[in-house]
Formats: sequence, structure tokens, C-alpha cells
Amino acid sequence: MDGRSLVVDRFIAKTPWHPSDAARERMRRVQAPAESGTISADGTIDLVSHRGTIRFKADHAVLTQLPRRFLAATGEVTLQATDKGVVISGALKADGGWVGALDTPLPTVSDDVVVIRRSQPVVEDEGKKEPIHLDIQLGLNNRVWFQGRGLDTRLDGNIRVVGDLPVLRGTGVIRTVGGTYDGYGQSLSIERGVLTFNGALDNPTLNVLALRKGLPVEAGVEILGTTTHPRVRLVSSPDVPEPEKLSWLVLGRGASDASPGDVGVMLAAARAMMGNNNPGSDLTKKLGIDEIKIGRADANSVLGVLPQSTVAGRTGTPSASEVVSVGKRLTRDLQLTFEQGLADAEGALKVTYSISRQFQVLVRAGYLPGIDAVYRWTFE
Repeated sequence: MDGRSLVVDRFIAKTPWHPSDAARERMRRVQAPAESGTISADGTIDLVSHRGTIRFKADHAVLTQLPRRFLAATGEVTLQATDKGVVISGALKADGGWVGALDTPLPTVSDDVVVIRRSQPVVEDEGKKEPIHLDIQLGLNNRVWFQGRGLDTRLDGNIRVVGDLPVLRGTGVIRTVGGTYDGYGQSLSIERGVLTFNGALDNPTLNVLALRKGLPVEAGVEILGTTTHPRVRLVSSPDVPEPEKLSWLVLGRGASDASPGDVGVMLAAARAMMGNNNPGSDLTKKLGIDEIKIGRADANSVLGVLPQSTVAGRTGTPSASEVVSVGKRLTRDLQLTFEQGLADAEGALKVTYSISRQFQVLVRAGYLPGIDAVYRWTFE
């Protein structure tokens, strides 16, 4: 004690490394300290005005170690109390880190559910809270791993976090170094993975490419946009039509070699890619599409059936009549549909007008263009 001030000449705390077994296995190439990491501090605090500065130094110090999270870092951080609030600034680099996310996200309430609770009126705090300003730079140092949600990769890059708590902004880039992504029943190699922060921490820009390697056609997915508005598209090397990309990605072979049982697998993958299993983020609705499916063309009309196949040896096989259909209902009675054959190069644009529940008029452009009238009835 020095008058009304508290002077910290020396403060040292040891932080032993006790990562979980999963973190230890993934960080096996990280050199842990022989004994433990340390956190040291020095500085002065005015006990009357609550003003002063304390400097912290971390040397392989463990900042967090939970069953599904571990991070140790080296660097310096300064805590300064001023008339305008508390300022925390500094720079750290990771000595070892691991994040093990849950395999599936936590359950949430559907968007169409409104929860109303009776609550007590908020009592305003008479004392004014001092703002806490944060300005921290963190370098991942190529020593942080992420596992979970199908992703298994190492992370590198730098990010700077700035703002007044709890509103924080981030700038910087985080990159994946190798790794795999388990999606659509396959293990995809991550060719490119970049998260660019230039705003809210929870909404970085995405640039991700993952491919199924080792095949004549290496197909995969590319994700662009942001985490709140991602754009997913199929890609391949060499470039092939969309149905072929999906077939090589899911089945490991071309669409012309697909069996009738394979179509269900491709349909499930297409629905997952389009977001049909997540009503809150259904991509088909965001694109203004009412229907997307893989299956047989409408067999009730000659105009609704694509040719069995133009590939030698495949003509007449059941899988050859499978198509990818994308539909949009223009009005209650008018439907617009585009069909692309999985095993054929032909496509068609079809307009269906429903005069009644049993009677429809179909107009088709593309393969076998023309007009047809269809009347349906059932026997009891």
C-alpha cells in the first residue's frame, strides 16, 4: 500500500495444462510446457478514484480448459481504468487450442412460436455502469484445431476484436489448413476454407470449397456469402451438368449408371442441400421456388416423360426416366416446371394449366414440344 494506492510489484500464477483426452489427441504435435504456463502482473490502482493500469503477461497460459474447449496463449494484455471507462487491450498468440463442437445444434423454438412470459418490471440501476472497451488481437498461430458438425480441420490466421461490451466487431481472416468435412454421406476434402471478419463476430464472410477426391469427376460444394445468408452450389472438376455433379458427389459415379434405388439417396442429398429439413432457412423459399425434387417424370402425359435414355445399352432402363424438377406456381391454376434428365442431355420447360381437378392442359417446350390435354378419373 502506498498512501491511497495499491501497487502490485509482482504477481505470478501457474496454469497447469489439463486438456481433455480429445483435445490432447488432436494437439499431439503441440509442445506443452514442462511444468505449467504462467500469468504475471504488475501495476498501480488508485483506491479512491478507481483509476490505474495493470499489465498482464501470459506465457503458455491456459485461458480456458473445458471438456469441449481448450486454449493456451502467450502475449500481453493491459487493463486501464480511465474517466471514460475500462479499456482492455493487448495481443495474444495461441500456443495450443482445440474446439469440439456438438455434433448437432442445440434445439431451438420454431420461428412461428411466440413465447410470452410474465416478468417483473425492470428496476434501473441507480449507479451508472462504466463501459468496458475491448481491443484484443489474437493470432491462431496454426495451432488451433476444430472438430464437430462434420468438420475436422486446423485453423490459422489473425483476428482483432474491438468494441464496447457486449457489442463487439471483428476484423481479420481465419483459414483452414487441410482437413475434411463429412457431408451427404461422404468425407469431403477441404480445398479452401476462408472466414473473413469485417463486422459482427457472428456473421463472417464465407469462402469454402470441399470436394470428393480420387474420382474421374471430383465433385463437391462451394459455399459463399455469409453465415446468415450462405450461398451453396455444386461444383466439379471437370465441369459437368448439375445432375452429374450431384451423382458423382453422392454416389461416386455418373447419373447414367444410377440404379432406381440410388435415386432416393440423391433426393435426400438434394433436399438437405436445399435446406428442406430446416424450415427456418429453406433455400427453395428464399429463391422463390415452390418445388425441387428428383424422381420420375409425370407418367400421366406423354409430354411429361423424358426419353428413357440416349446412351447405348441404357434405353428402357427404369433409372433413365428419372429427372430433376424445379417448379414454381405462378397462380392457383398455373404451374411452371423445368425438368432435366439425370441420364439424358435433354431438358424441357412445361406449363400446366388446371381447368378443374380432373382436367389439365400442358404446354411443353424443349424435347418433344407440343400441347396436350389430360383428363384423370378414378374407379372405386
